[in-house]
Amino acid sequence: MNKKINFESIGEVDLSGDCTSKPISVPFLKDKLVIFNLEYLFEESDVIDFDNAIKVFLKNKYDIFDSIIEPLYEYYQDNLEYSNIDIEKENILNHIQFGNVINVEKREYDKKVYLSFECECDWEREHGLQIVFKEGNIINKIGPYDGYLTNASAYGNKEFDDIIYVKSSDIK
Repeated sequence: MNKKINFESIGEVDLSGDCTSKPISVPFLKDKLVIFNLEYLFEESDVIDFDNAIKVFLKNKYDIFDSIIEPLYEYYQDNLEYSNIDIEKENILNHIQFGNVINVEKREYDKKVYLSFECECDWEREHGLQIVFKEGNIINKIGPYDGYLTNASAYGNKEFDDIIYVKSSDIK
């Protein structure tokens, strides 16, 4: 594979260096500038898959977050004892500060590309918030930042694979 690859979605990336893009404006994040960090990019087919997932991700609309209002609120409620703020469910998105680095990774077992980014949130300052997008347009995981791409991986439980947020009461 060449050392420098030109992605349609994010431009040129030097794969022999830190494998990051130049800052890219993300429209659905209110034009926030983010850097895409490409992790474990080994094969030529990975380049195509990463590029496709990033293109899909960049086409999202802000209303994609409507699908995670309930899980976000559950995450907030799980942390009430550590938080001194009162948040109404319909305002939960106003309490998130989106991160500026998006990690892009292809999992070996399902061959899917995941885009993960760390955010700050007003109710959990220590662990923050991780939001993971599967294939760029499906939010498949939210919760404290732990670096895992699915809850099944995070908790070692395949039953959690399709669960966006695992409540503390569900962990055995």
